[in-house]
Amino acid sequence: MSQRQNTSGRAPPAAPASVLLIVTRRMGDVLLASPLVRSIRAAWPETAIDVLVFEGTKDVFAAHPDVRRVLTVPERPATVAHLRFLYRLFRNRYDVALSCVASDRPTLYAVAGGRWRAGFVVPGRTSGWKYWFLSRPVEFDNVDTHTVAMNLALTGAPLLVPTAQRPLASSNLAEVTAVSKRMLARSAKRSATWLR
Repeated sequence: MSQRQNTSGRAPPAAPASVLLIVTRRMGDVLLASPLVRSIRAAWPETAIDVLVFEGTKDVFAAHPDVRRVLTVPERPATVAHLRFLYRLFRNRYDVALSCVASDRPTLYAVAGGRWRAGFVVPGRTSGWKYWFLSRPVEFDNVDTHTVAMNLALTGAPLLVPTAQRPLASSNLAEVTAVSKRMLARSAKRSATWLR
C-alpha cells in the first residue's frame, strides 16, 4: 500500500511556547508517556507542557514537575460537550501537539489542538486521512517496539529532541518504573490531602 505523506514540509517550531501531549488511554499508557514529557522539557526548558488524558487517569500527571496543566476528557463524552471541547482546543491551539495513541479520536485532538502535530498511524488500516493531517505521521508498532520507544519516536530526533539530550528519557525499564512509582506516590499523597 502506498503511503501518502503530509506535503506541507513544515518542521516543528524551534522553540515552541506550548506543547500538548495527548494520552487518552489507561493508567499504564499514561505512566509510560512520562519519559516523553522529560524529553520535551530537556529540549525546550521554557515550553509550557499540557497533557490531555481521560478523567480517570489525571492523577498520574497531577504532581509531575514538568507539566503545567492536566486537561481531561471523559471516555464517552456527550456529543455537544465533546464538540465544545474540540472547539476550545481549536481556539486555544498549541504550537505542537503529540498524540501517543494510534486511534482516531486522539489524532483528531492533535489535529484540532496543534499547529504542528505528530501521531501514530497503524499500517494497513484505513487511516490514510492521518497522513494528510499530521505533520509527522509515525508508523505504530506495538509488537516489536516498547511503548516508551514508540512515544519517543514522535519527537523524531533531531527535530524535537537533540540527540545529546535523549538520555533523559531513559529506555531503562527499571528507571522508568521507579520514576513512575515516585510520581504515583506523590500524586496519591496530594489526593489524600485534598480529600481530608
